[in-house]
Amino acid sequence: GYQRRVRDLIEAAKHFIMKVIVVLAIIAAASASFCDNAMYRAGIGAAKAQALIGERTVIGHCTSFSLNSLVFDSDAPCNILFEEGYCYGKYAKDYYGSGSVSYGKVADDVDNIAKLGNLACEHGRACFEAVRDALVECNKKAGFLDELYINLEAAYLLHGKKVVEDLASK
Repeated sequence: GYQRRVRDLIEAAKHFIMKVIVVLAIIAAASASFCDNAMYRAGIGAAKAQALIGERTVIGHCTSFSLNSLVFDSDAPCNILFEEGYCYGKYAKDYYGSGSVSYGKVADDVDNIAKLGNLACEHGRACFEAVRDALVECNKKAGFLDELYINLEAAYLLHGKKVVEDLASK
């Protein structure tokens, strides 16, 4: 029962971490920075602040996992993936809009997509390994996985379930 759910959560977390890194990398540019455009960079501080609130809610008291040292500090292993991903996400929202996306529209953006892939190759492994190592360290704390599972479920029910339902209804 419960132990199986914890093992399933660990496996899902491994896949989730990799998916997050791939998404961050896919939405980041290797040569030109999307964050050079002030319009796309606007709001990045608020996004970081919101993530930091959620960090302690989900991770609990494990201090080896720090979004600042993993993602937000300028020398953090995942920083470029996060920042470029955030800025590209804002660019993509403007570029693609909210309607159907044509193949031509994607084809016109293929240079950016290639840059994103290059960035993933360059920074993805270091980011993944840093996040993995932090979570392995957290797991040394008795009860960490139980606390993580409970916190993730609570956060999902409070914030994520509505988003998933809204997406599923479209």
